[in-house]
Amino acid sequence: RTRRVKCDETRPNCKRCVRAGFNCDGYPLDRSTTPTPPPTTRLLIPRASANKTSQVAIFTGNTILCTPWRSICNDEVEYRYFDYFRTSTIECLTDFFGTGIWGGLILQLCHQQSFARHAVIALAALHKATLSSASMLVSTESFETHQAALKEHNAYALKQYASSLSDMRQMTLDESDKDTVRNALVSCLLTTTFESFHGNRDLALGQAAMGIKVLGKFIEHMKVNQVPNDENNSSMDEELVLAFVRLETTVRMFLRAPKVPGDSFIDCQEEE
Repeated sequence: RTRRVKCDETRPNCKRCVRAGFNCDGYPLDRSTTPTPPPTTRLLIPRASANKTSQVAIFTGNTILCTPWRSICNDEVEYRYFDYFRTSTIECLTDFFGTGIWGGLILQLCHQQSFARHAVIALAALHKATLSSASMLVSTESFETHQAALKEHNAYALKQYASSLSDMRQMTLDESDKDTVRNALVSCLLTTTFESFHGNRDLALGQAAMGIKVLGKFIEHMKVNQVPNDENNSSMDEELVLAFVRLETTVRMFLRAPKVPGDSFIDCQEEE
């Protein structure tokens, strides 16, 4: 009508418009004949570690094909225990240690270091075993059922813990390198926690003391070599240092060892 051309009502396009070289505007857009673009596929990368490909999840349309946490586990059993650690065990450990390191640095390291992943899975299995043992007294289920669950969780905890220890033995420690020191401290914290909850107090205290010694040497090295403030222990994860400050108090209390000036990494901090 706007071009003063009478429509011949041919579909999908008026032939008169086609011959005249016009785009036919006489019909509404038929959406059924319009091709639908394929769903786009994009990568979802957690903001905290955008350069870690192990944390990539594939998102197609409205469906997540995999999750970052599931991708780091070897099988479904590992994932179930790891997920239990994230959703339940972390809360207990945070209350116990009074620090948020478990939901932060520890989980981050699980993507990068297999020793950390195996250790937290072991802690989750041990947590489940503890709950199974406690529920025997109040649950209506049979004793045999709880006993079987207890044995299963304990066995899996020890299996994962053994894998973690095997990976830790492959680690190297450079007391001047912050990354290797961090890994060593986390390994000491994880083994201290596992042995403590497993009832091995002496082993737990020994691991805690070892971590305290490593951190003390690292801080002393930074002071002696006059490393700038932005590279010294102040940039070591604050929650990790806090965890060992509290562990040192516990170790001295149980071992009843007097605090000797210069014998503690806390002394190194106080002198600054």
